[in-house]
Amino acid sequence: MTSKKLVFISHINEERELAKILSEEIKSSFLGLLDTFVSSDGESLPAGGRWLDSIDAALTNSAIQISLCSPQSINRPWINFEAGASWIRRIPVVPLCHSGLSKSGLPIPLAMLQGADLDNADDLKFVFAELAKILGAAKTPTIDYCGLIDKCKIFIETYTYFNKVREAIYAACNAEQQLEKLFFSGTIQSIPVSIQDYRFVHLAPALDVLKDLGLVIYTFHGTRIGSDGLFRNGNITLTDKYLNVILPRIKQA
Repeated sequence: MTSKKLVFISHINEERELAKILSEEIKSSFLGLLDTFVSSDGESLPAGGRWLDSIDAALTNSAIQISLCSPQSINRPWINFEAGASWIRRIPVVPLCHSGLSKSGLPIPLAMLQGADLDNADDLKFVFAELAKILGAAKTPTIDYCGLIDKCKIFIETYTYFNKVREAIYAACNAEQQLEKLFFSGTIQSIPVSIQDYRFVHLAPALDVLKDLGLVIYTFHGTRIGSDGLFRNGNITLTDKYLNVILPRIKQA
């Protein structure tokens, strides 16, 4: 384990690029005097090592933890587990909020910590001032906070877009299970649908989101009455944009 002061960056796998941006900024701003632990960077965890033991050791040796908090990550157990593990060890924990979550929206117990918003320069000054305290420095290095926000914004815009798409896809599949093959197989581009009217109420908003993003084309052109009630008949077609851009990204997640 490094003898440098260690900053533990807690994150979910989908936010690994954001963790990397933050890690690089910390290392460069403090001229290598601070090291970071980022479990997804391919460097912090040794090849073939027991990852849980490595994370436990990093938590034990950390001087501070920064938890990347988004609407997605705060619902994952590891974010809360790692924050709790550091808190028990009396290691400072700073929730850094992004991608649609602000510090005012943090849930308990994360709300009990002093959080920061990634798109707020004053909040970033607070975070880097906390890092400077670890080194016993009286002043924080000169940092281009607006430049850092711009770097993160590129990731956040893409990340929130794909989360919006993913949520709409899962909502559509929950409303009509046969759509799973359409959205995830990559072998079907169009499918006829006959869906019960009460399910269509849940399906339509999800399809509208995907249609507005240019990812699906759909029409429902008639109804029929069956033994199970009223059905809507239609057709859903995936666009080339969905098949070439969205589907490969979903399969990587």
